[in-house]
Amino acid sequence: MLEKDAVRESKKNKEVLDRLLKESDRVFIVAHDRPDMDAIGSAIGMSLICKKKGKKSYIVVDDEVEDMEKIAKGAVIDTKNEFNYIKSSELDSLLTNNSLMIALDVNQNNRVATKNHLKKFKKIFIIDHHKTSDKTIETPYSYIREELSSTCEEISRLVTLNGVKLNRKYANFLLAGIMLDTYKLNVDSESMLMAVAKLLNKGAKLDDVKSMFLISPEHFGLIRQISGNAEVVTCQYAITFDRNNPNRIFKPEDLAQIADDMLNIDVSAVFAIGYTNPDTISISARSNGMVDVASIMKMLNGGGDKNRAATQIKESTIEEVYNKLIRVLMPYKNLEPEPQKQLLLNKKNNWLISCFILVINN
Repeated sequence: MLEKDAVRESKKNKEVLDRLLKESDRVFIVAHDRPDMDAIGSAIGMSLICKKKGKKSYIVVDDEVEDMEKIAKGAVIDTKNEFNYIKSSELDSLLTNNSLMIALDVNQNNRVATKNHLKKFKKIFIIDHHKTSDKTIETPYSYIREELSSTCEEISRLVTLNGVKLNRKYANFLLAGIMLDTYKLNVDSESMLMAVAKLLNKGAKLDDVKSMFLISPEHFGLIRQISGNAEVVTCQYAITFDRNNPNRIFKPEDLAQIADDMLNIDVSAVFAIGYTNPDTISISARSNGMVDVASIMKMLNGGGDKNRAATQIKESTIEEVYNKLIRVLMPYKNLEPEPQKQLLLNKKNNWLISCFILVINN
C-alpha cells in the first residue's frame, strides 16, 4: 500500500473514531481469541488513544495469560497495572447504553471474547486486515483492508494523528506487532515501512523488539527439525508435521514459527500441521505472496489474510488432516501463480537499511 493512500484512509478513520468516542462514555477493546502481538499491541495503542481523548477504556481478554503467545503474554504482564484488562464475564456490570466496542485484528463474531454481548453494543468499530466472511460482525463502522500489513500499522498511524506521545515500551509493542505479521518486515509495503520509520523516531528499538522473538536453542532445534522434514507437493506447496512424534501437542505460535521457517523453501506456500489440543489439530499456513493461503484455509473452515492463515480441525488424526489438505491443494496444482511483486526488502534484512533511510528523510 502506498503511504499517501494509507494516510488518507487513516485520516478518515480518525474522523470516524473521534465521532464515536465523543458519543460514547466507555470503550471496550477486543481482539481475537488467543491474542498475538499484533492484537495486543494494537489494543494497547487504541487504549492510549482513548486515554488521550479522556475516555475510559477496557481491554477484553478471556484467555488466561499463561496460555497466550509468548510476546503477547509478556506485554500483558508488563502493562497489567497500566491498562484495564477484563474478562467478558465483567461486561454486564460495566456496559452502558453509550458503550463503544472496538474490534482489532479480527472481524469474525465467533472469534471475539464479546461474542455473547454483541447485540448490547449500539456502536461497533472494526479495524482489521483479515478476509471477511459470513461471520463478519455487522456494523456500519469498519476498516477492513487485506493490503494492510498488520493492525498495528494502522493503529500506529492513528496514534500519530491523535498526538499520542509514545514511550519506548509502547512504541516497541506496536513495532513488534508489525514485525510479527510481516515475517520481520519482509513485506512489500511502502505504508508499512513509513509506519516502522515513525515508530523508530518515537523511540522504538529494533534490538529490543528482535530480542522479543528469540527462542531457546533447544526450541529452535525442534522448529528447524520439523520444518526441515517438509514434503514438497506439486512443486508449489510444502507440508510438514512432526514425523517423529505426530501426537506432540504444540502451542499455536510454535506451528506459526515452523511455517515461518519453511518460507525458506522455494515454493509458493507452506503448511505446518500439528495438535494444539488433544482433540484439535491446527494448520498454520504461510505464503510468499504468490498464493492466497486464506482462501485455501477457508475451504477447511479457517481464515486469515493472503500471506498468513490458519485453521483448526477437531476429532481427526494427523493423517486425515494431511489428506484433507492434499485434496484441497490438488485442484490448483496446474494453476499459474500470481506474478510475484518485486520486494522492497530482501530476506537478508536489507529492511533495516531502508528503515534508517526513511528515518533520516523524515
